Amino acid sequence: MYTNKKNGKIKVLFTLMCLFCLSVLLFSEKDVQAASMKKAALKAYKVFLSQKTIKWSDTTPNLPLSKCTFTLAYIDGDSIPELIIGSGSSTSHAEGYYQLYTYKNGKVTYVDNLMDGFAYYKKKGVYCSSHSGTGGVETYYYKFSKGKIEYKLHSIDERQSGFDLNNDGKITIYYEQVIKAQNPFYQSVTKGIGKKLFNGELQKLTGKTKKKTVKKLYDNTAANRKKRIK
Repeated sequence: MYTNKKNGKIKVLFTLMCLFCLSVLLFSEKDVQAASMKKAALKAYKVFLSQKTIKWSDTTPNLPLSKCTFTLAYIDGDSIPELIIGSGSSTSHAEGYYQLYTYKNGKVTYVDNLMDGFAYYKKKGVYCSSHSGTGGVETYYYKFSKGKIEYKLHSIDERQSGFDLNNDGKITIYYEQVIKAQNPFYQSVTKGIGKKLFNGELQKLTGKTKKKTVKKLYDNTAANRKKRIK
């Protein structure tokens, strides 16, 4: 009787050890694959930035990449960073000053054109783009997942322009939730919401992750590509 119990315990321990070893192997293989994908992405970014020109817009179809700047940012939830390219003073306000790229299906893929201001929530797949206009400072919030973007929230700071855009009798920040996203984004259906509800919707997307700004972009030189893309 004692021997049976002892053998039973040994079998259980052996099974647990096997399961543990298997899980380690599976996780190790997953880590190796992720590292391989990241290496391939970084190499692709270097090649992409080494091109002579980039199509920025219909107005600027052949922007010299030597005049551009770049940086990397972990925006979506995987281990591969996204590539942000800045145009410097080579493009107009209407064209946007930044472009966002990701690595998808083995190639560098365009995601979005970004305006004056750009910020993101690390590995939450959420970023926002801002610009100043006659109605004030507008900020657009997007959900970015699996290479696709969805317009989610919008705010307008009327205080800069002093114009009551939503006609509520106040010069304040006006918050909106996107009911139906469209492309182009300005054709989307939105509704005005309060600050509390806006913050609640944003927290659903980002959790407790703090917003990060892109503090510096680097000149697109061979030396910087080697040093910064790794």
